Amino acid sequence: MIVDDNQLQKKKVNLYEPIWIHTENDAQPVQIVVNRIDKDLVHGYISAPKYKPSELATAGSASVTPVSAKTPPDTPNQQQPQQPQQ
Repeated sequence: MIVDDNQLQKKKVNLYEPIWIHTENDAQPVQIVVNRIDKDLVHGYISAPKYKPSELATAGSASVTPVSAKTPPDTPNQQQPQQPQQ
């Protein structure tokens, strides 16, 4: 495989085993997963991070309240939803 003019080689990779590729330009790696190998074809997918670290940093600076810190309002007549029986 050739990525950014660099030839990469990894032997004995299992199907569905993620291969992480770190590039110079991105702080987070790209993941490649192979899920089928034929005679002249390799089938799989590439997974890249959705958000850049700078986008995560600006989102983290906003005031966020964890879900566990929120308490439901006290309403005496409201019933709790029932869990399905197994």
